[in-house]
Amino acid sequence: MVQWLEALSDWSRALPAALVVRGASHARRRALLKALAAQALGVELGSIIIEHRAQAAPELIQPGSEGLFLSSASRGDWAVVAIARAPIGVDVEEVDSAGEIPWNVLHPAEVDLLRSHKGEARARAFARLWSVKEAYVKALRAGLREAESFAVGFSDSNAEAALISDPFATAQSVYTSTVWRTAQGRYAAVSAVVQGASS
Repeated sequence: MVQWLEALSDWSRALPAALVVRGASHARRRALLKALAAQALGVELGSIIIEHRAQAAPELIQPGSEGLFLSSASRGDWAVVAIARAPIGVDVEEVDSAGEIPWNVLHPAEVDLLRSHKGEARARAFARLWSVKEAYVKALRAGLREAESFAVGFSDSNAEAALISDPFATAQSVYTSTVWRTAQGRYAAVSAVVQGASS
């Protein structure tokens, strides 16, 4: 289960963990990811080196990978950084009732799911669905994937969990978790997906 944090001081160092903050610039997000890694390893901040490359997950270079996986994302007012002992991906999507849904890139099952909702409920369902899709692709560490090649659904028994149906999946299982954050009346879905974990 992902430990969702609002401050590093809240953290027991249990993994996986994700820190959600408001108003994080690109530089601050990188600094938070570095602080997360340092705290997870119990080492000085200056001993941490993380490599950031375009279209790739951040990678812990020093003091060696230590079997840790990192991920980060931001959208609008929100940012999230995460760390785990298995491949992890995170994403943030703001709810936009006036936004257009990209129906043509969704899996048919997702189209059906979203069409069963109207108005604000549909916008919230899309934000949650898309944040899980993005987090899943990041957790795969496989680069770009066609969005319609796998389907995200929602669990009736767990409001945080999602179900992923991927005919090309190689991992035995994935764990998904979505939490909601709000600021100034705007909502955002923040999702994490961890490979090789059971929900």
